[in-house]
Amino acid sequence: MHTEITEAYAEEHFLEILNKVEQGQSFNITTNGRPIADLRPPAKATAEVIDGLMHPKTSSISGDEVRASRHPQPGAFACSDSIRCDLF
Repeated sequence: MHTEITEAYAEEHFLEILNKVEQGQSFNITTNGRPIADLRPPAKATAEVIDGLMHPKTSSISGDEVRASRHPQPGAFACSDSIRCDLF
């Protein structure tokens, strides 16, 4: 169930809204009638990702593997105008 609320209402009733989100309710937050955010419970996959970040499984990798991940081989991926390619 999605409920539309204003930014001012969300700010004033934040803890109450979080309790409702925890129970499964979703909210669309608006400012001047314009949607600015959706507040909803996390999807199961999201919760699992967060748990993985909070409790990482460690493994050993070599320095060569780290260097290779930072400097991919030329042509390892293709870029387009809509994707930034200057990350490496």
